[in-house]
Formats: sequence, structure tokens, C-alpha cells
Amino acid sequence: RDLHSFPTRRSSDLFRHIYNNMPRNKKNLKILQEETIFGNEITSTARITKMNMILIGDGHSGIQQKNSLKNPVENEYDIVITNMPYSQKTEYGSYYDLPSNKGDSVCIQHCIKAIDKISEKGRMAVIIPEGFLFRKDMKKTRGYLLDRCYLRSVISLPQGTFLPYTGVKTNILYCTDVKKKRKQEKYWYFDVKNDGYSLDSHRRKVEGQNDLQIFLAYRNIEAQEKRDILEVGFSEISIDE
Repeated sequence: RDLHSFPTRRSSDLFRHIYNNMPRNKKNLKILQEETIFGNEITSTARITKMNMILIGDGHSGIQQKNSLKNPVENEYDIVITNMPYSQKTEYGSYYDLPSNKGDSVCIQHCIKAIDKISEKGRMAVIIPEGFLFRKDMKKTRGYLLDRCYLRSVISLPQGTFLPYTGVKTNILYCTDVKKKRKQEKYWYFDVKNDGYSLDSHRRKVEGQNDLQIFLAYRNIEAQEKRDILEVGFSEISIDE
């Protein structure tokens, strides 16, 4: 039930999503308000997020203005969700298992370290720059991730998803069984060409079904026929490949 998010601009959306989908009773509401959402943001945006969370009904508010990488946590949370900062330098790499001044590597390590090793639901979704998947300087970090996580899916997002802020091509890594050392031979790859918005600086909503909706409809892969999954656009990739 613990969820860690950094940065925290979407924490109120997470709160609203859980509130709208949970059984409504006093016990659940207390857990949601006091024990569920925690997040760090290095800029003053944290204050705005904290205010939004209080206004939406999060009486505890675990939002802090803090440099996440400077403050690693270990075995704290069940779920980590983040759109991490891309291709930045950090002076806190020595706090992690693979010391590095590269923020892309340290952010991934931070996420993994934060998840509770005894949690049966330990999982994370991290938006990464596409270069993370093939850059030579990220090879050890990719190995580190695969040693400690079960990589369920790589979801390729279209160029322009984060315009006007950045034009960097990005992917979502969705991992489960964090720190369980579960043996893995393959993962699923899904290429999103239409995310529901125009791929320009205006990002206007596009009517009709988009590829993210298709992914969500088939995300419970074990419950689906493999033939159906392949037909809607999933690819099965071996770990060796």
C-alpha cells in the first residue's frame, strides 16, 4: 500500500485514482490519507504539490522538498513510480551499489533500493530515456536491474510524448518481483505510436482508441491468449537478445 513517487507533480492524480477505485470505508480512507503516497521533489514545486494533496484530502501528506538521490531509502515501499530526470549528473553516486556520476544509473538504483525486499507486491514503473536501453555506459546498470527485478514490459513511447518540455524519446520499464531473484527468460515489448495526443508542442487530445488503452486491456499477460497478445502489437523478446 506504500507508494513512492519522485518527482511529485502527479501525486494528486495518484491519490484520486486510488480513491475512485477502492472500497469506500473509514479504514481504507485512513490508510490512503496517512500510509500510502510519499514523494520527493527537489524544487519548490514540492510546496505546490503538498498544498494540492492537502486540498484533495490527503491529511498526512508525505510530500517533501528533498533531493531523492542524496537521500536513498532502503526497503521502504511496495511501489515506485517516477519520470526520472534524464541524463543529469549527480554527486551522490557513492551512496549506491554501482557508484556513478550519471543520474540515469543512480535513479534506477534508487528506485530498486527503495522497494521493500519482503514485499510480495514490490514493483516499479520508471520512464527512462531510450538511450538507457543500449548505451554502453549503462550496461552494468541494465545488468543490475535484471539481477534484482523481473522485467515485465518495455513500453516504447512515441517521440514527442513530453513536448514541450523535452523531445527525448522515452520508454517505460515495468518491473515486478523486485529483489526476489526470479529467473527470467523473456519480456514483452510494446511500441506505442498513438498515445492519445498530438505529437507536437500543443499536445491536443486525439479522439478514438489509442495504443495505451490497448496495452492496458492486455497488460495482464498471464490471463490472455498468447496469439491475441501478439496480434495487438506485443513482441516477445528473449533476455539473451
